[in-house]
Amino acid sequence: MQLLASLSMVFVSILAVAATEERAAPVAHLMIRRDECNTPKIACKDPESLPSDCLCNKIEGTFCGNETINPACTNYKQFECHTDGSTCLLGLSGLCAPQAPPCQDQYGGCSY
Repeated sequence: MQLLASLSMVFVSILAVAATEERAAPVAHLMIRRDECNTPKIACKDPESLPSDCLCNKIEGTFCGNETINPACTNYKQFECHTDGSTCLLGLSGLCAPQAPPCQDQYGGCSY
């Protein structure tokens, strides 16, 4: 009886090790694939700006992101719009920061 229990434990241990090795092996063979066709072909004028997924109205210039209109156009960030509708992210901008309410709207009035 003890021999059967010992053999059962050895068999279960071997199965557990084999199962662990089978799960780990495919992970070692994974490769990262880069598709050149998916990289955006956007040329940003500013060398510090980055191509963005935010789409614009094709009127050349800069604008502040508005996530309610387009989730890819992040709030408080400034974008450069191109005539083909593509954009470049210029980064965070003080011009795009939320403005404080006028003095009369604040609780307690103005404190000059």
